[in-house]
Amino acid sequence: MENGLILKSFIKNYKVFLNAKTEQILLTDFDEQTIGVLFLKSNQKPHSMKKIILSIALATVLFSCNKVTETKPEFDLANAKKEIEAANKNVAELLAKSDSVGFANSYTEDAKFMEHNLPALEGRAAIQSFWSKFMNTGANDIKLTTLEVWGDASTITEEGLYELKSNQGVSLGKGKYIVIWKFINGKWMIHRDISNSDLPATK
Repeated sequence: MENGLILKSFIKNYKVFLNAKTEQILLTDFDEQTIGVLFLKSNQKPHSMKKIILSIALATVLFSCNKVTETKPEFDLANAKKEIEAANKNVAELLAKSDSVGFANSYTEDAKFMEHNLPALEGRAAIQSFWSKFMNTGANDIKLTTLEVWGDASTITEEGLYELKSNQGVSLGKGKYIVIWKFINGKWMIHRDISNSDLPATK
């Protein structure tokens, strides 16, 4: 290090002067970052306390300047949209395999599924029961199209379109949806799921 100060090691929690030939000044940083050891040669003229304090202050400034400021990476919404689309593809594949357990596990534990013409279903067990019966009717071909997403690294809202068909290719319905996704344990999970049909109400 410049200014005649040799930064030998980083130590905290002490302030000590050692033997006659070499004086060690060990300084603890207030934010628990270690400052270092300043070696002052004994063949130099005696140092006043002011010079010692000035040297310590200079070392502190130089050390602080070398600290790397950690910054969180900026949230990439475009990439999050791709991840949501991939999660939707996985949901469609689980439906195609009639895997009601895997399908329900795509939802958070306290998720709500809000389909038209019935009360909201809360929790994985209720959601699994609904979709298991739905899959048994042969309705297991769904196309999900993401139109727009907005949010942050922990919560994303998705607007999209759906089209549902039977396993024989018969159209069963189409409409739009809003899904709130939560990022939990490294993956996006459905937290709120609401949709309604584009088809006219039957009389």
